[in-house]
Amino acid sequence: MSIRGKQEYKTMSEPLNIKCVEPGCDIIFEFSVGSQEYYAKRGFPHPKRCQTHRALKRQRIEEHNRRKNSPFNSENWQDKRGQRTSDREMLGE
Repeated sequence: MSIRGKQEYKTMSEPLNIKCVEPGCDIIFEFSVGSQEYYAKRGFPHPKRCQTHRALKRQRIEEHNRRKNSPFNSENWQDKRGQRTSDREMLGE
């Protein structure tokens, strides 16, 4: 069953062993009963990545957001009227 696009999970009485989905990672991590209940209460899906790969993905997202918000990002260019200008508009395409 789904609520707002998030899956519901029944709480389990025992930990789950989940294999990390990252290519080349053979780590099988334990998803404890307490963590399952925490995720279920908040409507979160089960984790797909081991702790190491979750941290690496979080870093990639943060780096992407930093670059996106950089004043040197072409998406942040503004024309003379103070309106945002796309790359194609800047190049006359």
